[in-house]
Amino acid sequence: TVADAIMDRIIHTAHRIELTGESVRKMAAYRGK
Repeated sequence: TVADAIMDRIIHTAHRIELTGESVRKMAAYRGK
């Protein structure tokens, strides 16, 4: 259904943002040392 497609997209985008945030934090911690 349309609702399923929308939820899929929202969850997928949120997941990508989470992953990006993680790597940015790791890079910042790595540079700080």
